[in-house]
Amino acid sequence: MNGFVFKSSKQAFSLVEMMFSFAIFAIAAASSFACFGSGTLLLENARHNTRSCQIMQNEIERIRALPWEEVIQLKDGEVNLTDNLNLDLDDDILRRYTQTYTLKREMNPYPVNDQVSTIKITLSIEWKDFSGRDHKRTYITQYTDGGLYDNISTTDPKTS
Repeated sequence: MNGFVFKSSKQAFSLVEMMFSFAIFAIAAASSFACFGSGTLLLENARHNTRSCQIMQNEIERIRALPWEEVIQLKDGEVNLTDNLNLDLDDDILRRYTQTYTLKREMNPYPVNDQVSTIKITLSIEWKDFSGRDHKRTYITQYTDGGLYDNISTTDPKTS
């Protein structure tokens, strides 16, 4: 050969290098878990918002199916709805995943010449998320003798 000498290097990592690499790994793992937790909360919030809108839409469709004579007889009301996701779980675990929504209906008639021709319907739904924060959505529409007007307004005090 031409005089090339190959030396084997048997160097190990120093303690400082190992501690530095573990610190970088720990920071990356902690930020991954934080992102996962934040994403889970966002997913839960989206599920509750969707479910609450479905409940309000169901109530409006129920009212829409009624004849006008029955609509003007409807009174303000409140109902608690439980959504337990139909899970086959232990009672203690099921209690954690059970969500209660409170739907409130306000009927405000507008009489014209001593006859009701328009009713303002306000549906409000409230719930608490798993962290205990209160949420509220409101759906406002007008129902007349000729049908339902879809003037929809949704509000959430936390985001508006």
